[in-house]
Amino acid sequence: MAKINIIIVLVSLSLIPSTVFGQSKFGYDVEIGGYFATNERLPYWMQANQFGVPPDSRNTTLLTQRFYSKPDSGQRLFDYDYGLELNVLNGRQTTLRLTEAYIRPIVGAFHLLVGRKKQVHGIGDSTLSSGSMTWSGNAQPIPEVQIGISEYQKLIFNWFFFKGHLSHGWFQEQTFAKDYFLHQKSLYFRIGKPNAQVKLYGGMLHNVQWGGTPKYETNEDDGKTVNGKFPSDWFTFKNVFFPKAAVVDTTLGYSNFEVENRFGAHLGQLDFAAEVNINSLTILGYRQIPIETGRTIGSLSNLDDGVYGLSFKGKKEKSFFQKLVIEYLFTMNQHSYQGLLARLLNIPLKDYMNDAFLFNHQQYFDGWSYNDRTIGSPFLIPQSEIRTERKVDNDFVFANNNRIRAVYLGFNGKINGVSITLRTSFSKNFGAITLPTPPAAQNSYFFQTSIPLRRIGGSFKTSIALDQGDLIYDNYGVNIAFCKSW
Repeated sequence: MAKINIIIVLVSLSLIPSTVFGQSKFGYDVEIGGYFATNERLPYWMQANQFGVPPDSRNTTLLTQRFYSKPDSGQRLFDYDYGLELNVLNGRQTTLRLTEAYIRPIVGAFHLLVGRKKQVHGIGDSTLSSGSMTWSGNAQPIPEVQIGISEYQKLIFNWFFFKGHLSHGWFQEQTFAKDYFLHQKSLYFRIGKPNAQVKLYGGMLHNVQWGGTPKYETNEDDGKTVNGKFPSDWFTFKNVFFPKAAVVDTTLGYSNFEVENRFGAHLGQLDFAAEVNINSLTILGYRQIPIETGRTIGSLSNLDDGVYGLSFKGKKEKSFFQKLVIEYLFTMNQHSYQGLLARLLNIPLKDYMNDAFLFNHQQYFDGWSYNDRTIGSPFLIPQSEIRTERKVDNDFVFANNNRIRAVYLGFNGKINGVSITLRTSFSKNFGAITLPTPPAAQNSYFFQTSIPLRRIGGSFKTSIALDQGDLIYDNYGVNIAFCKSW
């Protein structure tokens, strides 16, 4: 992993013209501070959705340096942006983390991204949400090559727009597998001009883990591998790209697991949203529905699962009220019962009682994670981070607690230039369908202020967080940091 990180840094820096460092487009941020907690780990909302930057343990100092290109208002056929973020953590041991390192050439509406970049996929609130269903910004960015259209472009009609992307990424060395890939694509549509009072959104995000080599002991009788590896040829990629059931007579030489299920571990989401602009307020209502192996589209059996969200954003920069986000996460179905819409429409459910095991997989035991952090909604906490009595006797399960009801509230305000952020969540946790556990309540709180220091051109940031409940250990933590931008 270290070699790939170094290569990404060198490639990114070599592609940035030296003259750019003398231009106003170049930006530099620095942050130095410390994390302190009463438990061995930091509190929940102090580390969630931070792209893997906060330390894994308490009583750690953090130095962050970020080099990046500032937005340019000029209209050019060819442009580019870039970013490099280095984090030095000093606690039990000194660790260097490369959170971002990318170059992104832009030609017209198209971009080509190479490297690691902080990204959140899906339709919802991108700054204050509890986390997008399958790609939330909770884990360190995965190195990738991505081609796409990042801003909505007109399609046929003046009121019909689209955007999307296609990515190939590398998971590198993980706990239970190595050298496997990420396939990701998205396509989103918008009805409504940029200045329309009402806009409607819809689209889909598709993620796949595929290829690579398991690090756990396998044999040919388990039907999961061939010659000790997961398939990664062009036939496999075709079945990864178009995740339909493979025709048996074309799959000679492939394991029974791929033939009976799908090639790779598929996970995605359907997104729907509506945005309304009212005077000084923008209201966004959104719905994110998890897709596992294409079942949702085929059977409509778990449409009640997912994220339900409302975002209220103020338009006045100096107003106390900046943003309020209310979300509800529900993952109790997972094809275990007939959803409300299916019952109302009387639709035959071919996957009814064919239980899913959300964020887990029987080949890729690391589950939907990268470097031991959940890639999707952070409410699906890794088994390693929950109370001992809540764990199950199975080392090959990533998130045994994936049946959840959770309410989340996020608020951002400003008083005399002082920024205030509040995050709070209340959840009921029921283990998994195949590995049920007694219900556990969990409450987590987070409060942060950022005070501008105008004389020196920086800011002083303080954060406190509290966990209380039966899912993770009770905890209290504090973060103090000084930040400055040039």
